Amino acid sequence: MVNEKRLVRQFQKLVSIDAESWQEREIANYLVECLEDLGLEVTEDQGNLVYGSPAGNIHAYLPPTAGGESLLLAGHMDTVSPGKGRKAFVHKNGKITSAGDTVLGADDHAALAEMLELVKVIQEDRVAHSGIEFSISFAEEAFCKGARAMDFSLIRSKRALVLDLAGPVGGVSLAAPTILSIYLDVIGRSAHAGFAPERGIHALAVAAEAIAQIPMGRVHEDTTVNLGRIHGGSTKNSVPDRVHIEGEIRSMSDRRAVKEVEKIRRTFQEAADRAGARIHMQTEREIRAYRMPEESELMTLYRKACASQGISPYIQETFGGSDNNVYAEHGIQGLVIASAMNEHHSKEEWTSAGDMAKVTRILLEMVKLSTNMEYEYAEL
Repeated sequence: MVNEKRLVRQFQKLVSIDAESWQEREIANYLVECLEDLGLEVTEDQGNLVYGSPAGNIHAYLPPTAGGESLLLAGHMDTVSPGKGRKAFVHKNGKITSAGDTVLGADDHAALAEMLELVKVIQEDRVAHSGIEFSISFAEEAFCKGARAMDFSLIRSKRALVLDLAGPVGGVSLAAPTILSIYLDVIGRSAHAGFAPERGIHALAVAAEAIAQIPMGRVHEDTTVNLGRIHGGSTKNSVPDRVHIEGEIRSMSDRRAVKEVEKIRRTFQEAADRAGARIHMQTEREIRAYRMPEESELMTLYRKACASQGISPYIQETFGGSDNNVYAEHGIQGLVIASAMNEHHSKEEWTSAGDMAKVTRILLEMVKLSTNMEYEYAEL
């Protein structure tokens, strides 16, 4: 049986540990200790070495007590800022908030508390299961950097529940976009703006000409384009010789996202050619789009698990990514499910004792339903 008081205490402990992205060492130590104390096989990979950050991804395995394929439960250990000095206050109505000067960090520490409580319930009630894996990433909030450097040789499972969705319990996302980051420099030539402007090549003017030709915002029903940062020049009386621009493209179609990048590249190149300037443009694929079929067996199980708690699941598409984008690239079929976080990435973020308990019971039901099951994999 889910112990709601124990679950809340665990959540409060997790919240008390500073864990902003790239600063996860302390919470990683705590999670490893908790998981090992519960008897799981725990490994911390070396994905952090790719970035020089202090903590790697944590993988833990609870060996099976019955037949069938294992199930992966995934979350992340980092929080957004302001996340230092967090405290979780439990109100009389069960709502849990921060003091109002930081985020709460229910994204994603509610999920971590639910995972730890799930293991305790399984062990206390001797629940049969076909093996459960836990994958807890670092720097997820930094466009899934931890998952992108994860050692996937440690993961056995081919199906996953990723606990990283805001909103009412029962929510589930079946799709997420490609996100491409753009870093672009326009390189002109400096000259004195008063004495010899004709000797210069005005990088800012080139950038402005190109930007004026690029549609911004929702350029397609499933695609957005944004150039959100620009800086350059040195003094007001010099022709600026360099302008740096940053932006992003999001699309539920990876192909369409790539096409939009090429449009931007071509527009800037043509403007630069007319002025005799140069451009240098780099793009980084933060995550790749995926879509999970609504009729998949994993989704069928999730509907049953929610129904067991009197909840009607609702399907949504998110225009933000999660580690599930990376899992999908590695052939793992996953659902991103609501993990009892609301108004995340803000100081108004909140969760509740009752919602965290509901999520834990849904996870427990998923474990029971999937035990000894012969699973047929849907096509992504």
